[in-house]
Formats: sequence, C-alpha cells, structure tokens
Amino acid sequence: MQNILITASSGNIGAQLIRKLLATNAVHLVLVTSSTEKLSSFANSNAVTIVEGPLSDPQWVETQLKVHKIDTVFLYLFGIEELFTVFNFLNALQRSPNVKHVVYPSACGDFIGKPENTVGWMCAHTKIKPPVEIALRHIMSFTHTVIGPTLFFENDNKFKDAILQGRRWVEPLGEKGASRVAVADVADAVFIALLDQGRKWDGTKINIGTLKQYAGAESAKLWSNALDFHIQAVPSNQESLDMLEKEFRKKLEPVWARDLTLLYKGIISTGFGISEEEYQLQVKLLGRKPAKYEDYVVKLVQTAG
Repeated sequence: MQNILITASSGNIGAQLIRKLLATNAVHLVLVTSSTEKLSSFANSNAVTIVEGPLSDPQWVETQLKVHKIDTVFLYLFGIEELFTVFNFLNALQRSPNVKHVVYPSACGDFIGKPENTVGWMCAHTKIKPPVEIALRHIMSFTHTVIGPTLFFENDNKFKDAILQGRRWVEPLGEKGASRVAVADVADAVFIALLDQGRKWDGTKINIGTLKQYAGAESAKLWSNALDFHIQAVPSNQESLDMLEKEFRKKLEPVWARDLTLLYKGIISTGFGISEEEYQLQVKLLGRKPAKYEDYVVKLVQTAG
C-alpha cells in the first residue's frame, strides 16, 4: 500500500489524478489543501485523508509526512511564494525517513542540457522550474521523476467567449507556435510515474504534448473550421499581448495576468515544443500517443453551442 501525499489536489490535474489512483485500490492518499470544502467529493473515501494547512510552513509539512508515513509525493506547488515554498518543501522531504519518490510537474523544456530558450523567458512561474529540477538531481535521499507539460488545451476554454464574441483568436503564438497538451495526458503521466516509484523513470524528465506546434493562424483556422465561420488570428505583437493581459485581468489578479502574458511573449520569441525524441519518450511512458488538439477544439466548440 503506497501512502501518497497529493498537493494541488483540487486543481484540474489533481482531481483526475486522485480518481485514477483510487481506482487502483492500492493507495492511501493524503490530500493537503487550504480548504477542505474543495475536496468534499472525496471526503467519504476510506482511502483518503484530507488535511487542511499551510504548505508554506515546512514544520507543518514535516508533521504530515511523519504522521501519515508518506512514501510518495506529488509535488505541484505554485503561487507568488513558490520559490520559498518549494525549496522548504524539498528540505522537509529530505528530512523524512519515509519518502522514497517524488513526482514534480515542471514545464516543457530541456532545462539542464539546453536551457537557452525557455529559461530566458521573463515569465516567473516558468523561471522557478529549472533551479528546482537542478536541486532534485542533487538530492540522493529519494528518487524523482519530472513531468514537463506544454501549453494546455484547456487554456482555450478561458478565451472561448472572447473568441466567439470577437471572432478572433486572442492568443498570440508567433510563427513558431506552441505544442499543446491535454490535462488528462498530464494526469496519466503523473499517475504512471507515481506508481513506478522511480523503478524505471528515476531521474527522467518526460515532456508531454503534441509534436506539432500550433501558430496563431493555424489555431484560428481550426476554430474557423469547427465553427463554420471565420476566426481572425491576432498579430503577434505588443498590442496583442496588451489585449491578452486585459483579458487575463478580467479573471485573475494583476500579478498573474502579467506573468501569463509574459509566457506568451516567450512563446512568440522562441516557440514552445518538444523534439521527436521527446515525443517518443512520452509515448513510451503513456503507452499511447497523446490526445489530438484538433479533437479538443471540435469538442469545445460543440459544448459552446
């Protein structure tokens, strides 16, 4: 029986991951959260313990690791204080005699071998990933696997209303474009890596996403075909980035609106994708090809009515 601690358990990846793990009947899950109400759907499971508390407090984390005899961790932390929180969390894991394996969702890219592209972006929530990956490589007390997703399919859902109302593709992706990835594929990759416990995938980073990189014009064309009317792609310039930030600010705090806008600025500059070799590695991990972005667009448009 694996005792697995799950962070970000109420997120999109976490929710799918939890259901898959519980279906194995071979795990006990400790779901850490800032609000137990968000996890009420799992409250009645005998295989689940929900604990509410501050992940930013390393002593509290150490207590949970000890009390629940955690041997495996899904370490998915983000937020304004991510830099301090993740490194304190790693230290807490090092101090635990029980933790044997950690799965860390990072961002797509070879941050160790070829860091010249994504690492140069000004986007803070990707900027933190390379030093965490480096730190993991130097920790000997537990094994680790890194999952590197590209640009989520589900981002399109956030812009659906803007696309339909303005009849324009609002994400500036440049000429090089971005690989896209389904949340379900990332959840599957994490699921496999957690159960593997470092036996096969220790020290490995698996980038997850489509081999094809979709530029703005091509994405707009996919939406046009699905909707049966023309969607115009916005140009990849500062004016479009400013417009994108305005859209983000409708739903997000200003700090996150700017951060995510800088993500798109990075994509315009360098592109965002995976190599053929990286693609085949994810196929080996998943045991199948990743989901098709084209299928997601058609399904999303159908649900939009």
